[in-house]
Amino acid sequence: MKLDEANLIGRVLKDDDRHAFRQLVLHHQSGLRIFLRRVLNDETLADDCAQETWIIVYQKLAAYNGGSFRSWVLTIAMRKAIRLKSKEGRMDPLEDETTAAPSAPDGLKLDLERALAQLTLAQRTCLHLASCEDLSHEEISGVLNIPLGTVKS
Repeated sequence: MKLDEANLIGRVLKDDDRHAFRQLVLHHQSGLRIFLRRVLNDETLADDCAQETWIIVYQKLAAYNGGSFRSWVLTIAMRKAIRLKSKEGRMDPLEDETTAAPSAPDGLKLDLERALAQLTLAQRTCLHLASCEDLSHEEISGVLNIPLGTVKS
């Protein structure tokens, strides 16, 4: 059964329905945590960032203007992650051994990790959003707040 996000969002806004908000969180939490772990390269920090993201989503839900709810949440999460990392003074590369297929031979996995390490953070994030989150170029442009042409290149 497909989640009726518009109905759930309406219930949260109209009635402060926390059960409806919980359904939204449960539906998107796994993907959000995976995304943040890739961006932050720190499981604990990613989980903290996810929690803070949901607080912001709840507080700003009235500002949501339709479109892809997932993209909107990821935009908030990305901005929060950048703020957290800038406080630490570093942005680590998106490295995680789970990015390669488990069945990939060690040599291929190592080659893939080396190739990914050559990409900038923005390039790796674009790649992750496109391949793992299945976002369109337009959605990635919005999440990262970069021009559409940059995403496509």
